[in-house]
Amino acid sequence: MSAILSSNGWKRPPIPGSPASTPLRKPERPPRKPRKSQVTPWRATGAVPNSPPPRRGWRKASARKSTTPSTGARPQSAAEQNKLEALGLSDTAWSGSGGGETSGEASNIEAYIAEQTTLADHLSEQLAVATADPFDRMIGAAIIDSIDEAGYLRESAAEIGERLNAAPERVEKVVRLVQTFDPTGVGARDLAECLAIQLRELDRFDPAMAAMVANLPLVARRDLAALRKICGVDDEDLIDMFAEIRRLDPSPDAPSAAASSSRWRPT
Repeated sequence: MSAILSSNGWKRPPIPGSPASTPLRKPERPPRKPRKSQVTPWRATGAVPNSPPPRRGWRKASARKSTTPSTGARPQSAAEQNKLEALGLSDTAWSGSGGGETSGEASNIEAYIAEQTTLADHLSEQLAVATADPFDRMIGAAIIDSIDEAGYLRESAAEIGERLNAAPERVEKVVRLVQTFDPTGVGARDLAECLAIQLRELDRFDPAMAAMVANLPLVARRDLAALRKICGVDDEDLIDMFAEIRRLDPSPDAPSAAASSSRWRPT
């Protein structure tokens, strides 16, 4: 039993049962509570322990909201809607639902596409079908480029052949091919040839009609006596021939008076 040192230096034995008889121990501190800023319970975050953190912006399917943007446009009145439908600018006119079909050529897609087709495009499509020879197609393309807005060929076969290094005979053959295209009379070099092409198409280019077409100045002067002698016909046949000439189209590219619209626009 250890003795306790008194204030005067003398040792005295410890009293049994006193606190001095038991060894002194350092009092145990209670465990320190973590700060809220350091540790957050997993129940508060919704994350499972030892699991990767959720992706940013993730939401449950039940909590998602509609992603359709709001236009914020005010509702249209009945008068405004009727005005837009009359102009073909309403929602139903573009969506294709409701409203029925709009009338007029502006709503006809086929008429719009046909209106944008030029005479050169129309002839080029026929050329691609008429011949498969690449050199003839090249000559035909040059001939089509030389056709003016009235449908007449303004360059001779010799000039086209010289430019393409082709024989004039071969160019003339392709010219005859182009003259069979629609519209009838296209590719002619003068009025007489244009009328002759149309009469051949109608199977009315007989020797008497050929003589009349060759003498168009007499037709313009209405010199019946001279034409009766040249054509070898009587007055009744001559009047019928005059009527047939008047029904022909001197400008094959221009729409006729009876036609409501042309299938192509001028180049």
